[in-house]
Amino acid sequence: MRLGEGPIMNEFLQSTDHFGKHLPDIDLATAKLMSTLESRPASVADAETISAIAGSVFRDAYRSAFDSEKQVEDCIATNFTPPVIRAELEAGHAWYSIGFVNGVAAGFIKLERTAAPDCVGCLPAIELARLYVLRPFHGCGIANVLMERGLEHASRSGASQVWLCVWERNARAAAFYRRWGFASVGEMLIPWGEVLFRDFVMTRRVPLAATTQPRRKLDIPFADDSVIAKLVEQFEAATWPYERWTHRAHLAVGLTYARTMPFDAALSRLRHHINLYNQTCGDPSGYNETVTILFLRKIATDFCQPNDPRPLHVIVEELVCCCSVDWLYKFYSKDRIWSPAAKASWLEPDRQPLDF
Repeated sequence: MRLGEGPIMNEFLQSTDHFGKHLPDIDLATAKLMSTLESRPASVADAETISAIAGSVFRDAYRSAFDSEKQVEDCIATNFTPPVIRAELEAGHAWYSIGFVNGVAAGFIKLERTAAPDCVGCLPAIELARLYVLRPFHGCGIANVLMERGLEHASRSGASQVWLCVWERNARAAAFYRRWGFASVGEMLIPWGEVLFRDFVMTRRVPLAATTQPRRKLDIPFADDSVIAKLVEQFEAATWPYERWTHRAHLAVGLTYARTMPFDAALSRLRHHINLYNQTCGDPSGYNETVTILFLRKIATDFCQPNDPRPLHVIVEELVCCCSVDWLYKFYSKDRIWSPAAKASWLEPDRQPLDF
């Protein structure tokens, strides 16, 4: 489907006023159901759509930093009008790729060669200048698609590293970049009109081959209970590194909840924060209700004795040995435990009754 041909996109372009202030009426629940994720390099003909998306995302993300609506609109008029975007595309100094969810333009990424700050170092670098996704499409995975395309372009361009700036108040974006291997190397002040933004500078190396989202898990035993406390805090903030969100980490959070609150409250909290974390990581459909209840029941029944003097991290290691992922198959067939029905609600075992 070409840009602008989808019914929602047509409505978007026809109703857009003042560089995209009015957006299609797509709520988050609808966006989660959209599963066809695509991207392609932008052309000059895409300038108006990029402008509309940029204006909308800028308002949404940065409005709170400005004293007036006029300041916001002045920044948009200076940086994101169709003529500005068109000139960049015509000159070839910037590279854009547009992301689509079920044929609807949902966001874009922009890379360009710029003068990097000293903290980036001396290796050849390219700037990830923008990665903007419309709010209704947060959590659908399109940001991951765009990042993958951006890193592929960086590799083809001969850059050894990618650098970017992220606003100090944008914790969600910073967490996303960390999951993609970016690390903070410094800070800088960025003027937007009359407002000075304090940004963190982040970089990552670019391998010679095309890159994909890092998915290898780093499964390390917890050194002490303070590490588990940090895990729970960052898990609830959806900033815990994805590569460390292991089965061991799931069990540690479940044990923490089960020992500090009633079962129903622990389940509700665990369900809420797993869904939030998965959504932030681009896996909004990853939650499994039956698996969560099964492990939490086991924890609450056998590992929450009130007089147990052992540190939490020691109990977690016993849990890992006792309740591996394969332990599920003692009670459930693979087809049943990973079925859509099991993900949505509790299903009774089909192999043998629970023994706890």
